[in-house]
Amino acid sequence: MFPTPAFLKTSLLAAALMLTACNANVNVRPNPTPTATPVPSPTPTPGWVTATIRPSVETNDAVLAEVQRLQTAGLATDVLVMESYPVQIRLTAAPETIAALEDLAAGVETVPTTTLSQRSSNIQTAGARTVVNSPDFAAIWRQHTSASDTPPTVDFNSQTVLAVFAGERPTGGYTARITSVKRLNKVLTVRYRVDAPAPNTPTTQILTYPAHLVTIPLSQQRGDFETVNFVME
Repeated sequence: MFPTPAFLKTSLLAAALMLTACNANVNVRPNPTPTATPVPSPTPTPGWVTATIRPSVETNDAVLAEVQRLQTAGLATDVLVMESYPVQIRLTAAPETIAALEDLAAGVETVPTTTLSQRSSNIQTAGARTVVNSPDFAAIWRQHTSASDTPPTVDFNSQTVLAVFAGERPTGGYTARITSVKRLNKVLTVRYRVDAPAPNTPTTQILTYPAHLVTIPLSQQRGDFETVNFVME
């Protein structure tokens, strides 16, 4: 027999190694593709609503700043600012937050109140009054309390008294309450409500006359407003 040439031995060895590698690959199972874990969608807060706020040019910056504050505080989610000027902002928040933003966008100012009295009144006729000077306030206070005591100090150069009287109610437990005062331009809108006692609540069995008197830091004398509208809720 003739000896096998060296180059042929090398070729046969290489072929054998390749065959072995192929057989090994046949038995190798591919690693399974990992299954992606689905990311749960954020659960909407119960009672929250989605709305689009449309500020004016004058209120644009104030609305943007307030939305940023609400988002940072976790009081608004899904905020989408649409590129325009003034902007349009879509967001999800509590209904009262949406209402406040809409007021801000419209230029409506929420006016703070300070309670002077919420006792049962001696003014027995239902109604609402705006008091802009000291003599009128002294007269109303005297009717309200049926006393000659000095009324609370009010500076009508910078303040105004707002009063609501609910009229006659059959028992105790009824309340009158001014819930909000808002100003748009020179018009004040005063919202108030009269609440009955809760069912099964013990009450005094006498006639009562609920009332609520407050001051606001606005003065008709210096031109802060011209018209006042009272709205019963």
